[in-house]
Amino acid sequence: MRNRKPCAAFFDLDNTLIQGSSLYYFFKGLVDFKLVSKKQIVHFAFENFRFVRSKTENSASMAKIGQRALNLVAGRSHLHLVEVCEAIVASFLTSKLNHHVLERVQEHKLLGHDTWLVTAAPIEIAEAVSRQIGMTGGLGTRSEITDGKFSGKLINEMLHGVHKARVVQDLSQKHNYDLQRSFAYSDSVNDLPMLLSVGNPLVVNPNEELARIARKNSWVELTRVA
Repeated sequence: MRNRKPCAAFFDLDNTLIQGSSLYYFFKGLVDFKLVSKKQIVHFAFENFRFVRSKTENSASMAKIGQRALNLVAGRSHLHLVEVCEAIVASFLTSKLNHHVLERVQEHKLLGHDTWLVTAAPIEIAEAVSRQIGMTGGLGTRSEITDGKFSGKLINEMLHGVHKARVVQDLSQKHNYDLQRSFAYSDSVNDLPMLLSVGNPLVVNPNEELARIARKNSWVELTRVA
């Protein structure tokens, strides 16, 4: 027992740990901080409404939204954006948290499990959320930084779909996690690769396709949001 490998719990962010799209809250925050105009946020508001209603995301829409994000922050100071992200997350996190999932985060911590946020959102948002609720860490999409400023390009692809599973595998190798004893939480079928990479997948208010897969495999389903 003493030599048993540690395990971890991996959490999706949008529509799982929080309600709605973190990118929308991010850009709304940029408007509040007067870093972008209200006109620029209109498209994100519409996309967020669709996202909340359908609980779906696909590579094309994610890439489109991601490129808009990159265009808006291109040329801006990375250090300043990190500070702004901390303030933005603090402004929305309490009201948008799924407290049932937050309870799961706390339970895993009490059991000695590492807790990781794994999201397609910018890593600056992922790290701010994970810090503010006391998780082990947050992983998200990384943008290229040149001379301390955003270049408008990604370092790699968005942390979405199969890429999340690869990150989980990388963390497992780095920290020697036993993935068969580990846990993953998500609302979307797009995170199926991540859910299948652990021995204990759990679904949170799942979209229709993921709900069907969960029932077929007798996975635990969490439905209470508040």
